[in-house]
Amino acid sequence: MCSKTYSIRQQQFNIHWGKSDALVSDFVDKYNQGKPLGSQLRSEHWELARILVRTYSKQLTYHQAYAAPLEPHEGTLPMLDTNNTFLADEMKCSTRKIRRLRTRLKEAGFITGYVFRGQNAQYRIKLTHTALYLQEGNRGDNVIDWFIPAFQKLRKAAQAASTQPGNQDQNPAPGPTETDNLSTYSNQLQVARTLHYILSGSDLQQATENQRVTKEKTVSTCENSVQKSEKPVENTRQEVAQERNQHLNENSSAGNTHDQAETEPGKQEPKSSAPSTNAFVIPETAYTTVEQTISHLTLAEQKRLRNLISVIWMHASTALYARRYFDEEEIEHGKACIAEYFCYSDPARWTAGRKEVMRRITLVKLWIKRRERMGKPTYSPPKPGSYFDFRKERGFIVTKAWYKEDKEHRIEIEDEKMLNKATDEYLRSREPGAKESTIDVYKKWQQRLGKRSNRLLNKFHKSIEELSHAKKETNGAAA
Repeated sequence: MCSKTYSIRQQQFNIHWGKSDALVSDFVDKYNQGKPLGSQLRSEHWELARILVRTYSKQLTYHQAYAAPLEPHEGTLPMLDTNNTFLADEMKCSTRKIRRLRTRLKEAGFITGYVFRGQNAQYRIKLTHTALYLQEGNRGDNVIDWFIPAFQKLRKAAQAASTQPGNQDQNPAPGPTETDNLSTYSNQLQVARTLHYILSGSDLQQATENQRVTKEKTVSTCENSVQKSEKPVENTRQEVAQERNQHLNENSSAGNTHDQAETEPGKQEPKSSAPSTNAFVIPETAYTTVEQTISHLTLAEQKRLRNLISVIWMHASTALYARRYFDEEEIEHGKACIAEYFCYSDPARWTAGRKEVMRRITLVKLWIKRRERMGKPTYSPPKPGSYFDFRKERGFIVTKAWYKEDKEHRIEIEDEKMLNKATDEYLRSREPGAKESTIDVYKKWQQRLGKRSNRLLNKFHKSIEELSHAKKETNGAAA
């Protein structure tokens, strides 16, 4: 029983890159025939199509390994999950250009489906079957028709006709079997010739594994003058609105902060008046008042910075100087030194800077408490005007390195939490009666962890493999 358990191997399908590149080239050549130059698919369209196929090949491998196996003759292939930012990075261009290229590929029929899944999620697209060369294991035949509903229906109809009692004594046309591929099936079944899925024009059975296709042979070059397109390329109204919302989401922050809310409605925040190093020289000694320190800023920036400094000083006085008293002049001097952490930089970064400075103050407080618990001599920071002066080598400036270490440590903790949560949900999805399917859970965490880091996504894959292997060993031992 145990030997039988280990002898069962999961059926694997893979997309052959070289043969699929040739199919993409044939698709481009056929589409360009008889069309003016401005309406043809050019080298950039060919490159994007090639990237989509190769990205889909990798996702298909992950899908079979971690989500669910493919079901030949019954199921269909999953759609491709991607986004404009990833494709722009692959092609070294802007996301706007990706949208234009993708629109042309959709009009050409290379992209046959599009599903928008929200502004903060990847969209799904369906690629034409004529550009995919799907192999079963190491076999060289293209079995893409095993996952095309039209061919599945024809195959079932032919099998049913061949098994009818009245046709047993006759010599019916040979019906398709489970091992028939797209080319043999379309030759045997005449009605299949009417389907637009049939691959033709490329003899790829003799293609080698390292086959490569050059752009010069497959796509028209850009040396000729470009003709104006007869019909403008444009999306449907719904897709245009979705793309616009996604584009706005990419260029905006997650939400308005307290500092952003100070800007009046309908007005943009004024451009930074922070001086450049060429036009302004940072004073050798700190000013004693906030007014002198921020005098080079605009009135709106001065008001915003004063509010920001008040919040920071309230936190510092509670965390570091709760048992000490300072006169107004020393407090003003300390605020002036705190203001120097912001007034020489871009105001757009002040919010992030405020969070960093307040976290560094907290780290000093935690360090003091840790010394107290260990019985070591307590440390009391010097006066604010001296401690927060960034010119002092042993003052608050040393906490910059603390902050970097603390940030890395917190990222590691958050990564472990996300990884444990993803693994637990994945295991629950494989139990009987699970509320969410394994495919949905895997795709959800693949996107979340992949956005955070590729290292974390690889750890998730490795964790799944180890748990799956341990489960197989347990089942084998029980058998």
